[in-house]
Formats: sequence, structure tokens, C-alpha cells
Amino acid sequence: MASLGLLVVGIVLATNLWVVAEGERRVLFTLPTEPREFVVVLGAGVHGVELSGALRARMNLALELYRKQLARNILLSGDGTDPFYNETVAMKRFALMNDVPASRIFADAKGYSTYDSVLRAREMYGVEKAYIVSQKFHLPRVLWLGGAVGMDVLGVPTGPVDGELYYSVREIPARTKDFFLHVLDYFPQGRREAPF
Repeated sequence: MASLGLLVVGIVLATNLWVVAEGERRVLFTLPTEPREFVVVLGAGVHGVELSGALRARMNLALELYRKQLARNILLSGDGTDPFYNETVAMKRFALMNDVPASRIFADAKGYSTYDSVLRAREMYGVEKAYIVSQKFHLPRVLWLGGAVGMDVLGVPTGPVDGELYYSVREIPARTKDFFLHVLDYFPQGRREAPF
């Protein structure tokens, strides 16, 4: 039993080190200067149509990139299939209220998880080169996933938000989970059914 526990700890440690090392190479620490076709915003908590602090920070940063003409379009990806909890509706409403034309907003209502959001951005929306905005604790996983599915992505971190310690700890198993989801997806004849 002890050896099994050590094996699990070793796998979690190894996958986290790999994902963080690969993802952090793509994090920018100043605003970019090169225009890209998309800025991608992944969903976080909403309360009706009100954005959580984390999601508001992501949206405000995406809007800044858009206004500075560093991103031509905004892809909003989150859980948008529940009429009582709809991240993409709240995100799109926020963008429209901040004078982004509807023609520049793409809303993916089937971004149920970080993994699905990244995979669908590539395969359903044809995103090849983009900025991704999120909190610093989240970006390494998102950026590793983007690179793993063939996207040229750079991450722009928001400022700190409440609850970062909790979310940073939650990232540890999430990185391992997404690492193995990717392995299963690209293992010969083992592709998982993604929500397309």
C-alpha cells in the first residue's frame, strides 16, 4: 500500500512539474505588443449575470487587449447550457455592455472544463494563434494544453484575486487529470468523445 501511495505521489509530482515548466514558458509578464486574431477567456463563477471576481478580472484584461487592438476577436468559453447558471451569457453581456461589437464576440457554451475549452477552441473555432487571459495559478495548465493540441498561445495573467491559495492547491490534481486526458485523446484509437 505504501508503495502504491508513493507511485501516485510520484505521478502527480512528475505531471505537475512537466505541465508547469512547459506552460510557464508561454506566460507574459508585460502586456504584449503583437496583435493576434483571438483573446480567449475561460469561464469561472457567475451569480446570475454577475461575474465573480476572478471572471471579472479575466474579462477586463481581455477587453484591454481588444481595445489596444492586440486581439481582433474575443472567444468566451464556459458552461453555458444551464438556463439557471450560464457563464457564457454573463460573459457576453459584460462584453456587449463594454462596447465590444457582437460580430467580434464568439461564445462557446460547451466549455465545461479547461480541457474542453482549449480543445474546442482549436478544433471547433479554428484558433491557431491567441492570447489567453487568466489568473497566474491557472495559466500554466491552460498554456500547456494549448501547446499540446497545436496552438500558438501566450498567456497574459490578471492581478491576484481572492481565494488564490485554494485554487492553486486545486490546480495540482487538475494538472495531472488534464495531462492524462490529453494522453488518452492522442493515444492511437483511444480518443475520448469530446463535447462537440
